[in-house]
Amino acid sequence: KNGFPMLIPHPIVEAISAGLMMTIIAAIVSGVISLCLAIVLDLIQWQSQSVITKSIKTGCQLLRTVPEMVLLLIFYFGILLSLKRLCGHFVHCPPLVAGIITLSLIYTAYLQPVLTGAKQSIAISQQQAASLSGLSSWQQYRWIILPQSIQHGLPAGLNLAVCLIKDTALLSIIGCNELLNRIQLLATSTAKPFLFYALACLLYLTLTIPLEILIRNKEHHSKVSEYV
Repeated sequence: KNGFPMLIPHPIVEAISAGLMMTIIAAIVSGVISLCLAIVLDLIQWQSQSVITKSIKTGCQLLRTVPEMVLLLIFYFGILLSLKRLCGHFVHCPPLVAGIITLSLIYTAYLQPVLTGAKQSIAISQQQAASLSGLSSWQQYRWIILPQSIQHGLPAGLNLAVCLIKDTALLSIIGCNELLNRIQLLATSTAKPFLFYALACLLYLTLTIPLEILIRNKEHHSKVSEYV
């Protein structure tokens, strides 16, 4: 009738589940936005002159050289305080939204060179054939360049996805109720830090290991296709 006693009380399970869901949402939304922005920047580079291309490369390099935590703090505290001074009132931005915006910009800077490098592996003859067949520059990018760029850059993109999931833990420093933030509160309130931080480690592994398996499978298929 009573069943087996629960190893972890129900309120704690709910708190951890809510934090895990927040982490998944932050990672997925940031990843999708990053991919879309990286594709837009890659398309601009594809159709623009060298000045715009150099500007995009410089901006991405600057974002990649600054630590993610510093960029997060600059956006959440620095930019929002500056907006407060300009607008005359406090501009509210939920920590989750601020975190997603910051991570999206950061990983756009990492994804954009991945697409550029993958694009260089496409045979020039394909682009020449597309031009001769009458396809516009946009149509060439949409039907020939982009699909192959994503295919060639998939292993590196999945690796960045793993890094993105881990970097969602940084959102805890601005008060976002993601997984690590919930774990920290539970570890402090229960005086059992090892138990909850070990649990956090296992939960992060459950999110990243499937991606690592996909990366290995993709790399294996790539190696096999080279010999075929």
